Amino acid sequence: MVWALPVDAPEIVRPAARGGARWLDLRYGGHPSEAARAAGFDARDGTAMFVHQALAQFELFTGRATDGSDATAIARLLGRDA
Repeated sequence: MVWALPVDAPEIVRPAARGGARWLDLRYGGHPSEAARAAGFDARDGTAMFVHQALAQFELFTGRATDGSDATAIARLLGRDA
């Protein structure tokens, strides 16, 4: 499930169809839905997406290529997974 709404709406979260189902909350900064976790989803927030979008923009603006170590370093600074 990809959650793209700017708010939580726990009343519409249904139980995960099977174990290991993923929930990606596109918001970043620690907002994975607690309702999704309670419904059996492996919930993640959008921090990794945010980091990778920032690196892509950096490449577009500067012409300098980035690599996986850049994403890892930024994620480490944010206290998250890349």
